[in-house]
Amino acid sequence: MLRRLLRQLQQIIIALVLLAVSIGGLELWLRSVRPAAPRVVASQADSARQEWLIPSVTVHHRMRPLAEFSDSAGHVLFRTNSLGLRGREPLARQPPADWRILLLGDDTISGLWLEDEFILSAWLEKHLDEVMPGRVEVINAGVPGYSPLLSLIQYQQDLMHLKPDLVVLHFDMSDVSDDAAHRCCLHEEGGRPICLHRLLASSPQQHNSVLSLLRELAIVDLLRRQLGNQPEDGGFTCYDWTRQPPRQAEGQIRHVMDSVARIVQVAARAGHPFLLTTAPVGRQILQRAAGHSISERSPAKLREGEYPFRLLASWAAHAGIQFLDVTDAFRKFETPERLFQEGSERPSRYGMALYARELAQEIVRLPAIARGTGARVQ
Repeated sequence: MLRRLLRQLQQIIIALVLLAVSIGGLELWLRSVRPAAPRVVASQADSARQEWLIPSVTVHHRMRPLAEFSDSAGHVLFRTNSLGLRGREPLARQPPADWRILLLGDDTISGLWLEDEFILSAWLEKHLDEVMPGRVEVINAGVPGYSPLLSLIQYQQDLMHLKPDLVVLHFDMSDVSDDAAHRCCLHEEGGRPICLHRLLASSPQQHNSVLSLLRELAIVDLLRRQLGNQPEDGGFTCYDWTRQPPRQAEGQIRHVMDSVARIVQVAARAGHPFLLTTAPVGRQILQRAAGHSISERSPAKLREGEYPFRLLASWAAHAGIQFLDVTDAFRKFETPERLFQEGSERPSRYGMALYARELAQEIVRLPAIARGTGARVQ
């Protein structure tokens, strides 16, 4: 009886050892054949943008400062200054003769897919130079994957010292989901919000935990993919709220609006006028454009109507915030497909130019600007 039990135990041990060796061999093979997973700094930004970003202890992530970014052919795409912002260093100012506009936002503001002369800040400088006396400087503080929460921290801790004559926040259609994703890293430090990146937050004990090790296994990654826990296509989930939203999105919308309101409060205390703006994404204009790739691949249930624009306008009016929505100008454009990159939600150089024209006309009408400029409204 004892010998039979010992023999069965021996067989079990041998089977476990063989299983462990097999799993180890499979793990080594998977690691040798699978491509190295790129480090994800900001999941809200495109995979191609990850190498341009670095994690931050205060504002989750930022662009690499004093860097030059090129394509595979060696053509320089853009450069960043010492603040990690696209463009030149801020100029020495001579107020009130000179004017400084600060643009906050995400990819639409940074415009990393366009040459320097075709991004929103460049077009806006050109338009304002034509109607405002003195030199106009537009600082591009857009960072891929940002939301109003991160723009609040960025402005409050890094950019207020620039003393802009106007702060412009672009509200992107993805901001509700982005803001919710960043809020899990939010905490207060010295009475100010801090968004610590998870890559900088984990302790050595956490990094070496059993759970962390399991997550790193190639076999676990393969199983997740096979079970469908990692969708192959991110789809349009970041735009879900732009439909008439379900009740579970109401809290996220309130949170993102609270972030905008806090930027307004910080700017008001610093004496910086504020303007909230928004522009449509491709599908909101091109959903009826025959043959356009966005129209073809957009699920009908996610095609947006007037809801997000009415919501922003209503909230801004209630809060007493100056608000500009350029959607009508986009819809009235004779060839709207030219306003967006082919097959993308992103504005093209023509979309940026139109946005900048509408924005410049709004800026020179603002009481805080018009009183000191005598600008010619066109």
